[in-house]
Amino acid sequence: MSIRPVKRIIESKPTIEGAGVRLRRAFGFADTGEFDPFLLLDDFRNDRPEDYRAGFPWHPHRGIETITYVLAGSVDHGDRIRVVCGDFWGRRGPVEGVAADPRYLDIFVPPGRRKTLPVETGRHAFAYVFEGSGTFSSASQPFGVLTEKAGEGGEALIRERTGNRSLVLFDSGDEITVQAGEEGMRFLLVSGKPIEEPVAWYGPIVMNTQAELERAFAELKDGTFIKRS
Repeated sequence: MSIRPVKRIIESKPTIEGAGVRLRRAFGFADTGEFDPFLLLDDFRNDRPEDYRAGFPWHPHRGIETITYVLAGSVDHGDRIRVVCGDFWGRRGPVEGVAADPRYLDIFVPPGRRKTLPVETGRHAFAYVFEGSGTFSSASQPFGVLTEKAGEGGEALIRERTGNRSLVLFDSGDEITVQAGEEGMRFLLVSGKPIEEPVAWYGPIVMNTQAELERAFAELKDGTFIKRS
C-alpha cells in the first residue's frame, strides 16, 4: 500500500454567482485537468440567508452533471439537478454507469484518532474539509491544511491543524491517511476515473471543442437545444 502524497492545498475563495449568490469556490473555470472528471466545486454554506436566497435563474446544462450535497436543511432545485443528501454515508454517487464512476464519501474522524482510507489507483481524488481540524499524511510527514488567520497585519494563510473550507488534492497512490485534531474532523472524499478528453467550457455548457460549444449555443438561441426523444 502507498500513501497518496498531498499534491496541493486550495483555500476556497469568495465569489458571486447566479442572481447574486455569495459562495466559496474551491476550483473551476480554469485548467481542471488535475480534477478530471470533476469541473467545479462550490461551497454554499452561509449563516446569512440573504446571501444566497436570490438563487440561480433558469439555465440549460449540456455535458455536465450537477450534484448538490446537502449537510443540513433543504434546497429547492430544478428537475435536472441530482441531489445527494447528508444521509448518503459512504455509498456510491447518484451518477451510475458512466465512465467516470464518481464516488463521494462523507468521512468523520473522531477527536485525536487516525484513519486510513483506500482510494483506487488510477482515480483522481481530493478531500474538501467542512468541519473540525486535522492533518493529512504526505509521504513521510503530516501536511496541514490552509486556514485564514486575522492579525495586526491583516489576514494571512497559515498551514496548521485545521481545514474548514480547504480542498486537499492528492497525488497518485492507493490510500490516504488523516489525523484528526481535538474536535475531530469531517470532510468529503471525492474520487473519479479521469475521462481525459479536451474541454471547451462556457457557463453551464461543456463540450469537447470550440465548434461544438458554438453549435450548442446556436441551438439554444434557435430553440433546438432541448432534444426530445
